[in-house]
Amino acid sequence: MAADGHLAGRLGPDFQPGADYVCLTGSAQNAHCLFLLYQLTGERRFLDAARRLNGFVRRSISVDGPPHARGGVKGSFPVDGDYGTWAYLNWAAKFCIDANLLELELKLKREVSDA
Repeated sequence: MAADGHLAGRLGPDFQPGADYVCLTGSAQNAHCLFLLYQLTGERRFLDAARRLNGFVRRSISVDGPPHARGGVKGSFPVDGDYGTWAYLNWAAKFCIDANLLELELKLKREVSDA
């Protein structure tokens, strides 16, 4: 994964990028799993990686523009990538919401424990 949260939409057998696009659905799912790993282990590297993935997906979401696309999560970034080509996917939005809610929950727990 790149520092900005870019994770190739396909990986080769050696875990090197195998595509130029990002599977936003998979990035959100991976972020959620990494947050769960952080909860289990307390290892900061999982938290940091999950935040980077979530941030990348959030930056791809349009918050203005045409009403039919506002707030939607594309299958891929760019939208012509191989996963969910040219589509906004309801399950991508669901996984994005799950990962962002868990990130928020973890942030609130940390703030309470730091207080």
